Amino acid sequence: MSFDPATHVAVLPYSSGTTGIPKGVMLSHRNLVANVAQCRINLDLKNTDRVLAVLPFFHIYGMTVLLNLALKQRAALVTMPRFDLVQFLENIERFGCTYLYIAPPI
Repeated sequence: MSFDPATHVAVLPYSSGTTGIPKGVMLSHRNLVANVAQCRINLDLKNTDRVLAVLPFFHIYGMTVLLNLALKQRAALVTMPRFDLVQFLENIERFGCTYLYIAPPI
């Protein structure tokens, strides 16, 4: 069996339907690698950083920036199963988080 990272689907996250109805989006292995490479240019994440992961990993922002980029750069991930403002602020202080990637309405 052959494997082509440019065409074989790696993940199938579902869009929220911002531009239409919600739908599955087929992302290849190459697409995920390209997303991380693009992020590395603008985000100076290092292996000494701690990233507070409050965005869900099933969302492309959480999957690319929080999960894949942090893993690539060997940064520590501090995960939160759900957003709670008090817990959010406590985690920043307790774990010394250096990066907080958030999206509205947070």
